[in-house]
Amino acid sequence: MAIIDVIGSYRQTWTTGAVTTIAAATSTAGHILALRNPTASAFSIRLRSLEVEFILTTAFGAAQEVGFDAFIARTYTAAHTNGTAIDTALGKRRASYPSTLLTGRTASASALTAGTHTLDTNAIARGSVWCGAIGATLAPRLYDLSYGELGGIILGPDEGIIARNTIVMGVTGVGKWHFTAEWDDVIVTG
Repeated sequence: MAIIDVIGSYRQTWTTGAVTTIAAATSTAGHILALRNPTASAFSIRLRSLEVEFILTTAFGAAQEVGFDAFIARTYTAAHTNGTAIDTALGKRRASYPSTLLTGRTASASALTAGTHTLDTNAIARGSVWCGAIGATLAPRLYDLSYGELGGIILGPDEGIIARNTIVMGVTGVGKWHFTAEWDDVIVTG
């Protein structure tokens, strides 16, 4: 049986910029959130939950579906670029916890530039909504990942989570993605 020693516990919400004309998802396109464990040490990150929300702020020329998926990235040896870096000093559940090991970025007005990684075959989360008018919303969807012996998805060194836009966005539509994650920095033994 594995034993988990928690070093710190965290919760943060990140928002993309006003995204528009984001490409449909591929292994290197349409990325809107990238989270990564860059450490080469024995430390891991236990992702316990991920909440995802979208709101349309400027209408598309014609109504369309907007969607996302999220995958575990393995052999994630080079980080994504562009967009906005997450602040790793925030989100501590106790002031005495160290800054998290987790690093990452959110999209600005355009998608992130992919790093070097290999995505798992199947998504850990997925959702979509029909956007016909301003204010159309993919209501916050909580994906509880705290199941199993280890109480979540364990991201070892050079592993992470990548959320992608799954349907190419029309030229005139603009919206924002919101992501809330709960995770622990841990040492797993056994």
